[in-house]
Amino acid sequence: MDKKISKPVKVLAIVAAAITLVLLNLIIFAAPHYESAHVYSSEPTRLDWFSGYAIDSTNPRTENMTPTIIYYIENDSFQLQDPEKWSKPLFVGNYFSKDISKPELYEDLWYTPDISVEGNNLSIDYSAYNGAGIDCGKALYNVTFTVVEINLSTGYYHEEAAGEIPVEDIEVTDLPAGEYKEYRVTGELLRPEPGEVFELILTIYLPSFFIDGNNETYTMSEICDNCDECDIENIPREYVYFVLKASDAPDIPKITCENSYMCPDAP
Repeated sequence: MDKKISKPVKVLAIVAAAITLVLLNLIIFAAPHYESAHVYSSEPTRLDWFSGYAIDSTNPRTENMTPTIIYYIENDSFQLQDPEKWSKPLFVGNYFSKDISKPELYEDLWYTPDISVEGNNLSIDYSAYNGAGIDCGKALYNVTFTVVEINLSTGYYHEEAAGEIPVEDIEVTDLPAGEYKEYRVTGELLRPEPGEVFELILTIYLPSFFIDGNNETYTMSEICDNCDECDIENIPREYVYFVLKASDAPDIPKITCENSYMCPDAP
């Protein structure tokens, strides 16, 4: 015998379904949306050592993700293009969390590059992170700022670097294990001639050793189990690329990624 559902029961069922749908939408749209600082193509890993973060700056000849500074010769001034783009907070919980292989355990950590140009000084914030598992009393991140001129007919570097921009190293003090601090890196910009385009390469070398609060020294080879010998000998580093160009200079020609060492997806 067929059982008939009464009208009140049908109404209650429809109301319950509607409420469930509303709750599901609230859960979905209430979930935090963030711009991740790192996108992993495979399971993420992190050195059991000091690290840091500035921005995921890519080579300007392959991607349009590099801060660009324009120099106006007529009034001797510098201007950062799209400054609002570089003042947005980036989620770095997938980089600094204790277990970065499990997204559900990411900590709510954020970082803002705060790239700025004031006068002829270029500045960016850098987050130094202590992943060594021991409280740090003192550590040093060596910093270099290299200037290379771009050959506009090919898009590649000229053979010789144009020079170095003086910049101070990052001196880290009193940084507990698992914590990070932001430090300001500043360099004085050179003035391009008409039509010139330069790439500025900020290189931040991770500490090769650090000193704890009891003045005891620890080296990378003693602490970092997942560092290989090549990393220990050459010291891991972070790169940030900038473009500096005269106002009348053309854009940098794009370079195909085929067999190019400058492209992240090159074979």
